[in-house]
Amino acid sequence: MKIFLSYASEHRNIAGRINLILIGEGHDVFFDRADLPEAEGFDARIRRALQASDLFIFLLSPQSVEQGSYARTELRIAENHWPNPEGRVLPVVLKATPTEDVPAYLRAVTWLEPEGDLAAEVAAVVARIADKQGISLPSRRILLATGISAVVLAVTGYFLLTQDNPTSDPENFTFFGIRANSGSVFERLDNDERQRFGSQDTKHNAICWIGRRTSSMSTGFLDVHMLLPGIPLDRVQVQKANFSIQDLEVEGDEVTRWLGPLMLLALDYGELDADDVENILERGQTIRSYENLSELQKQTDITSVVQNLFQRREEHLRLVLVFPGRAVGQEQPGIVRFEPGKAEVSLEYIVRR
Repeated sequence: MKIFLSYASEHRNIAGRINLILIGEGHDVFFDRADLPEAEGFDARIRRALQASDLFIFLLSPQSVEQGSYARTELRIAENHWPNPEGRVLPVVLKATPTEDVPAYLRAVTWLEPEGDLAAEVAAVVARIADKQGISLPSRRILLATGISAVVLAVTGYFLLTQDNPTSDPENFTFFGIRANSGSVFERLDNDERQRFGSQDTKHNAICWIGRRTSSMSTGFLDVHMLLPGIPLDRVQVQKANFSIQDLEVEGDEVTRWLGPLMLLALDYGELDADDVENILERGQTIRSYENLSELQKQTDITSVVQNLFQRREEHLRLVLVFPGRAVGQEQPGIVRFEPGKAEVSLEYIVRR
């Protein structure tokens, strides 16, 4: 499928990640406006690229709908090309945008509002659209070769541009928790039976639960996929990494008084089975404890954890949140809960030559 990807320049990093994933799925993506030939005006060049496309993906944010932006111009040209956006235009919500600021053309179709890994969810929706349009993608062998070639070209191009510089200027990227690989393990207090909700069980892992209910304790686990588009991990020098959770919900007064401080740990990535939570405090690397749970919404330094992760050439960060106590004699000490997509890891890095 031929895809035109429209975005505000402020969101080039995430657009680049979506671009690479779509290429890996066998799609032909127009991503970089700099690729347009200079022989004709901007509108004509965009129109030509759009006319060759099957789908227009618009990354929706206050910046992309701002009057005078490149993305807004591209949207206007798309509207002229496809007066009916149904099946041709896919708005993807990056940041909350007032409805009154969104052009009526975009409001006429359903928006994709990702709950976990944005790029992966975009790729899944695009696959369904391609199927509806009767567009067949290359075989898996060709798809894999295409994806590898795209990454090689992206990396090669990047280093050709940076040969004269030992490192890049510091850059920033924000990663979010992935719903499909996050969740909770619940342990019944009466018989020690454990049950995990997570991985592909998307019905139950929309929320991470940590704490105690009437008859069970829960441990939360969070996966953050730290992929920097087109940049090998061995070239990344992590300057700073911070972790925080937005929109945290706490149920019950003085939770930490009964259950002890909430512990944040890093664990080697892999399938986290229900029995893996046993002795979790000994197995994981303790990052920090929180007596005041509101501190979770502020930035916690995890620089050394991410540095070690990248040194091992690993992209998946597995974080675990657990209370050390069980509040014996308490009926309902309390629960902490949050959506995986509300967990953020902000990264500041430079790229070595």
